[in-house]
Amino acid sequence: MKKILLAVCALFAVTLAHAQDDEQLVVENTTPGKLAQQIGAEMYTCTNLKVTGSINNADLKVLRQMAGFMPDIIPDDYWDDYAKPAGNLNLAPRKGHGDLPHEESDCCLAILDVSEVHLVTGGGNFFEDEYLGTQYSIQKEGVAPDFMFERCYNLVSLKLPNELKKLPRYCVSHCDALVDLQLGDKIRTIDDYSLTNNASLLSLTIPEGVVSIGREGCSGNVALETLTLPSTLTEVGYFAFCSNHALQNINLGTGLKNLTYGAFKWCDGLEHLDLSDSHLETIGAFAFSSCTSLETVKFPVTLISIGSSAFEQTPFLEEIDIPEGLETIGNSAFYNSGLRTFTLPNSVTSIGTACFSDCKLLENFTLSENITWIPERCFSSCNSLVSLDLPERISEIGPSAFSYCKSLTDLNFSSGLQNIDEQAFYGCEALEEVTVPDNVLEIGRGIFRNCTSLKEASIGSGIETLPMECFYGCSSLSKLNLVDGIKTLQRFAFEECTSLNTIILPATVEVLENGLSFLWGNVQKIVCYATVPPVSNSASGEPWYSCYETARVYVPEESIPAYIQSPVWKKFYEENDFLTIEDYLAEQGDDETTAINSAASQQAASATLYDLSGHQLTAPTKGINLVRMSNGEVKKVVVK
Repeated sequence: MKKILLAVCALFAVTLAHAQDDEQLVVENTTPGKLAQQIGAEMYTCTNLKVTGSINNADLKVLRQMAGFMPDIIPDDYWDDYAKPAGNLNLAPRKGHGDLPHEESDCCLAILDVSEVHLVTGGGNFFEDEYLGTQYSIQKEGVAPDFMFERCYNLVSLKLPNELKKLPRYCVSHCDALVDLQLGDKIRTIDDYSLTNNASLLSLTIPEGVVSIGREGCSGNVALETLTLPSTLTEVGYFAFCSNHALQNINLGTGLKNLTYGAFKWCDGLEHLDLSDSHLETIGAFAFSSCTSLETVKFPVTLISIGSSAFEQTPFLEEIDIPEGLETIGNSAFYNSGLRTFTLPNSVTSIGTACFSDCKLLENFTLSENITWIPERCFSSCNSLVSLDLPERISEIGPSAFSYCKSLTDLNFSSGLQNIDEQAFYGCEALEEVTVPDNVLEIGRGIFRNCTSLKEASIGSGIETLPMECFYGCSSLSKLNLVDGIKTLQRFAFEECTSLNTIILPATVEVLENGLSFLWGNVQKIVCYATVPPVSNSASGEPWYSCYETARVYVPEESIPAYIQSPVWKKFYEENDFLTIEDYLAEQGDDETTAINSAASQQAASATLYDLSGHQLTAPTKGINLVRMSNGEVKKVVVK
């Protein structure tokens, strides 16, 4: 597509060169309204024209005709899908005004210089909108009207009047052949849609003195390669330069501090972006979104904020150097970019939801030490991310923060971490082992759901509730370490955990929610250290539904009578009787238990001993001892 555009532009450039070789016709229009008479028959043959003096609406109509203006041919069914608005062009469909077919002009004017003209009123209307019937004319002396040179299909070069201080809406738009456009140095404002959809315009220099450019003010110029903005420019509107598909070089000047919403969105020819000489403080939302060829970015040292989705959909942007001084990065700022690595300086205190989501090539990153939480979906679907080592200040991991990180194998949680929100590691298919440390106080629903390679999990003592769907779909999970502290196991926690044959419940467990074993699949042994039988969360609840015939239950010997009377447990007794915890430990053999005093003493040297009721021991005692190792692992030891 780019090659086609360049070929077309080259053709129009040749046309410009030939027109420049033609002798320029210079007309001084001393009497407004008489331009047609002065040009005479040359109106249809002139290719290069300069006009001086005063022109009114009648003269402007002549110039537009010579420059190739032709009304669009509107289909009979054009308004079928729209309610035709009453006199307000802003409500018209965005198609049209150059997007529909039109007759060919009988004129051939390619070069027009009106730099020395003076605009005056009178002479009727120069244009009646064929869509809505709205009439347009010069309303004030020296002030350009809307649609002044809109749809002038023959124009290849245009010099606008030097007297203009403002370029109005659609001033130069849909001029498909226009290659060269020169603006006067008195211009201060470029209005909404003023210089849009000029398909062959190759470069544009906004003169010094311009302070504002309106919404889509210079957008849709699909061949534009170079854009130079003045240092006087302080304000640009939404989508001001969007859809300039061939844009390669941008000079922002030094006056602009805030780049607004969608400013350069869809500039998909832009490969290298150097903002280092600008004084930008804010890059607004969607500013460079969908710049699909963007490879490098150099940020200014003045930058404070990067807005939401500012660089989303930039698949070739592999590396960024973020300056010290940046404070915030908005939601989805680098969503689906090509980033492989990045470092956030310590000045960054906030990153937004889905900030780096779908960065499928991201291999490693360094976060600011002043970031305290990982927002929702922040690194979701970062498929190349293998390891995770979070700063000590991180206290919370947000919902789905690392979901679908399909290569993630190594998790190192910080000592300051307290909360891991729901589905934080959902679908991390390569994760084989995870340890939630004691400092974590709450974990959310389905945090390890569908981690299909997860074989071993340890939940620290800070967790009181094992949440719903915690290990849902973890089909490889065969070893689960739950330590004292867990009080409640919620429903569906082990759904489709087909490799988890044995569950060991610590002495602190109090509540087992109805549906706990739903679709668990292969429960063979339930070992419960609680001396008081855990209850259901509902009067008729059956947390072990479907397990009564297949699973054996091991409980403290002295608590068997209580378990027999418990609504939650009595059906196990009716099917298979209860076994004691001593029976379970004996079944494990030497690999799982230690039966001599010396082994218990050796382990106690670097660990803490507890009895089955959870009371700390000062020395090994006869019977079953619980040994919490220095790494958090809990072992059961039989002392004879």
